[in-house]
Amino acid sequence: MDGGKAYLYRKSRGHFIGEPMTDNINHPAHYTGKIEMTDYIIEKNLNWCRANVVKYVTRAGIKDAATEVEDLKKAKWYIEREIIRLEGK
Repeated sequence: MDGGKAYLYRKSRGHFIGEPMTDNINHPAHYTGKIEMTDYIIEKNLNWCRANVVKYVTRAGIKDAATEVEDLKKAKWYIEREIIRLEGK
């Protein structure tokens, strides 16, 4: 973050480091880094629960510092749901 603007390299969308992101729908500022999270989830073929674990762990404390623990609890909930699914309960 620089002066309230997020910067991100998004290979799939043609953005490069140093290009400010201001679109909260397609380029939310709380998802920053060199890896596009959506591309990672698709590449790894993650199901709904696992994708949400990645989402909540990735944004915990970044989207809103006040909801960091809440985001981690959401990730935990999805992990528990995936375990239940795998155990066939």
